[in-house]
Amino acid sequence: MNRAALLDAIVAMADVVVVERGGRITGYGCVRRWGRGVVIGPVVAQDTTDARALIAKLAEQHVGQFVRIDVTMASGLSAWLESIGLPLVGQVVSMSLGAPPRVDPAATLFALSNQSLG
Repeated sequence: MNRAALLDAIVAMADVVVVERGGRITGYGCVRRWGRGVVIGPVVAQDTTDARALIAKLAEQHVGQFVRIDVTMASGLSAWLESIGLPLVGQVVSMSLGAPPRVDPAATLFALSNQSLG
């Protein structure tokens, strides 16, 4: 499903950080007001190193606040998130109608926009 309109709406209300290499954006992450605090996501990156850097940058302005981030177990980030003070309080399941979409190995989704949006 094309997510351009969703991403445009999120970016309009979020703080966004990017990873840039060789003049190209190779990753991005968003943080925005949500519920009792903020939600980090989506976070899209080439690898876990970039994903961690994006998340750390997005979270640093919200220390002591309620911060939500929805990651799948496949992201490999759960233990690291707990080590920086974001405990696991539930689990996320990515759903799709029919066959899951093909994944671009250069752009992995590490954190969802939120569970209801994917």
